[in-house]
Parts: sequence; C-alpha cells; structure tokens
Amino acid sequence: MTVALKNSQNLDSRGASRGKEEAQIGDGAEAGEFICQNYKAMGQPFIVVFTRELIGLAQQLVEGRGEQGAGHALLLGVADQKQCGAPTASHPVARIEVRVGGGPVRTFGREPEHETVQRCRNDPADLVNRHFAPEGVDVLWTSDLPYLKIGDGDVYLCCVRDEGSSRVLGWQLADHMRTEIVTDSLDQAITTRFGHGAGTIFHADRGSQFSDQKTEGLCAKFEIIRSMGATGSCYDHASAESFWSIFKHEYFYRHTFTTIDELRAGIAQYLNFYNHQRRCAKAGGLSPTRYELTLARLNQAA
Repeated sequence: MTVALKNSQNLDSRGASRGKEEAQIGDGAEAGEFICQNYKAMGQPFIVVFTRELIGLAQQLVEGRGEQGAGHALLLGVADQKQCGAPTASHPVARIEVRVGGGPVRTFGREPEHETVQRCRNDPADLVNRHFAPEGVDVLWTSDLPYLKIGDGDVYLCCVRDEGSSRVLGWQLADHMRTEIVTDSLDQAITTRFGHGAGTIFHADRGSQFSDQKTEGLCAKFEIIRSMGATGSCYDHASAESFWSIFKHEYFYRHTFTTIDELRAGIAQYLNFYNHQRRCAKAGGLSPTRYELTLARLNQAA
C-alpha cells in the first residue's frame, strides 16, 4: 500500500523518512495506525491510495478514530462498480481522496472510467432491474432531472411519474440544481396521492440531488423505498429517458421560450394534456388519469 504525503516530516520507521513523499505501508490496520499517529506531521493535505479490499477498513480507521481521526480527515472513495465485493485482477487499485482540515483535495492512483464508476457510499440498490411495467399504481415511481435551454439560459425540470399509469404526479422547474427541486417534486407527488406512499419504490439515477440527505429523509418520512440504477447506465433509467424524449419532441422543440415563466406555463399546459387527454400504450390506450380511475373502479368492484 502506498501512502502519499505532502510536507511529511518526523515519520516513524514504518513510514517515510524526512523529505520523502511516499511511504510503503503493510496491511490496512497498520496503515490506519500510521495515519492516526502521523496526521499532524502530514500537514495539509494528505492522500492515501489503498488497494480495493481495504477501502471500507481505511474509511473506518481514518474517520472513526475520535480525536485523532474525526474532524481532521474527510475520505472519499472512488472505485470500479465491480469492486463493491472482492477486488479484480484487472483493476487492482482504486483511487482514494482525502482532505485534512480545510486543505484542498488531492488524488493519487488510477483514474476510473466514467461508465464503471461507483462511489463507495450508502446508495440504495437497484430494485427495479429495468422492469418498468408494474402491475397497478403506486408500485413504482421514477424521476429524472434534465436541463432545458431557453432564452434566459439553462433551466432544470424534475418530474415524478407513476410507472403503472405513466401519470406525472409532481414536477418542478427551476434555474438551479439544488436538492429542493427533487424534494419539492416528490412532495407534490405525495400530495397528489393524499399522503400515501408507503411501500412505493422511488427509482432514480445516482445524481447528488437524489442521494442527498433531504431526499432520503423525505422518503423515510413517508416510508417510500429508494432505488438507484448503476452509474453511467441510461438503460437502468430508460423509462424516464423515454418520457423526456416524448416531452421534448411533442412540445418543447416545437416552441420558443424566452423566460422561465413562459416555459413553466407551457409545461403546466402540456402535462395537463399528457395526464388527462394523451392516450398511452402503457395505460391500455387510455389517458393516465382515466386509466387510474378505471383501475380504481375495478378494484372497488372486486
């Protein structure tokens, strides 16, 4: 294992001597002890490049050592998607970034490919597995956050759809990408369903807005089950991508918008048409709302 240091000095015999920039360390526990004992000498910042099987242990050691670890280091792991289990011979090294105090992040190690990157964080698993045709409503909701170009610049649109009926349950348009655009859309969807969301799967990509603590907290409050596709895979999110293609080709590309208020009014008009009038194959040739009403009557009769 290699520990790369900046401004290293007075390191013990297991590490680097004064003036050297790298030190070879043994197993994960030894590396963790080395970091905790020498973090003051390392200065701002220090980087640790671990072999893959030691990422979890390294995070535990660096962040969980109380006075010596917490508050002094922030560890961010980047690894191949396949690495969440055992390491692979073809990709033996992952990249680890560590920031100490207010110092900038510096990285050492392999640059992972975009298509196979997955951050080692507590993101939920993919519970959908590309099956976007549930039986009934409120089984699966999907969401996405694309950008749209208008006269005033780029704006962002978030929608939450019920995959059982294709109905848009909630949406928000904003000139920013903060988490509120997702939580407001999801909250609107929950309101549309009169506060009932327990057991519903909420599937999205791995964007920071969908993995934010605010989104996680809102889902937990209403007992909504979170699900995320793999990083860089559009196929794990194909249904949401398909909806945006419909929206753009049927409406957005056919109009010109100068301001965000013009676009907001236009989106409201189109989504009202989409939910109440536009026939949908997934809804049996009915509009999404008519399909839901028909399904409710059938369930009531049964």
